[in-house]
Amino acid sequence: MADAVHRLGADDLAHVARHLIAAHAVPPADETRPRGPLDTSAAAISAVALFKLGRRERAVQVLQELLRSHLSSDGRLLDGCYDLTSGTATRHELIWGDYFLAYALAALTGLIDPHEI
Repeated sequence: MADAVHRLGADDLAHVARHLIAAHAVPPADETRPRGPLDTSAAAISAVALFKLGRRERAVQVLQELLRSHLSSDGRLLDGCYDLTSGTATRHELIWGDYFLAYALAALTGLIDPHEI
């Protein structure tokens, strides 16, 4: 949706940002189980979308929480949830989480324009 807002000039879709600005920077893997595992990969993806939607301040808050509480000493993003229903990889490093975290950090530092990809 963030790409559609930018590429199509679809300002009427800008309300999407409200759904990305959750109460918690890192959402639960299942909103119906708020005490269950978190999903850091969803948070990293949301940070990229927030940058694309021009919500830099909230994107930075999400990144700060990811870096402070979910990054291993060797730079891996932990606590991603692949499939809560089947119990598969519910608190793991997920490659797409690492990718979107790196993408968001590159956007934050100005290495890339968040709309490039």
